[in-house]
Amino acid sequence: MINKKIYWIWAEFSYKDEKKIKKIRDLLRKNFDSPNFNTHLTLAGPIGSFGKSRISMISNLCKSCSPININCFGFDCKDQFFKSFFLKVNYSQELYNLRTELLKINNLKNNEIYEPHISLIYGNHDRLKKKQFIDLLSPFEIKMCIEKICIVDVDENNAKWDVIKSFNITN
Repeated sequence: MINKKIYWIWAEFSYKDEKKIKKIRDLLRKNFDSPNFNTHLTLAGPIGSFGKSRISMISNLCKSCSPININCFGFDCKDQFFKSFFLKVNYSQELYNLRTELLKINNLKNNEIYEPHISLIYGNHDRLKKKQFIDLLSPFEIKMCIEKICIVDVDENNAKWDVIKSFNITN
């Protein structure tokens, strides 16, 4: 069976902001088995293909946007592989506008509930153990700044996420 390429659009943060949560990610990875992935906020996907026109539109969007500050306001977990343990993110008007533009560019409908979050680990882990870590790490609030938009080649079956194109938000 041939795997069809699937892409997602991620927001990434400044190096300084990533360092703010690195210790937490390291602690969680020592205690939970998780594939390695870049710190990110998923904005849109899945997308079947990217032509030059879409790439150009995303590039132009990033040139016209200013970096977006987001507020993270605590931890949560779910019994879902890709939402195993994460930072909750306030869905601000700026984040909504950016995501809406990306959905339009990629001909995606906004027909599902979007729960912005920053995953810290992936995996099917014991819910009680995750809740214990939430209690240990809480309360936690942090501001982060979205500085890049990335197109990511996603191979979930093999736990591979390759950033194929990255755009700095420059306005």
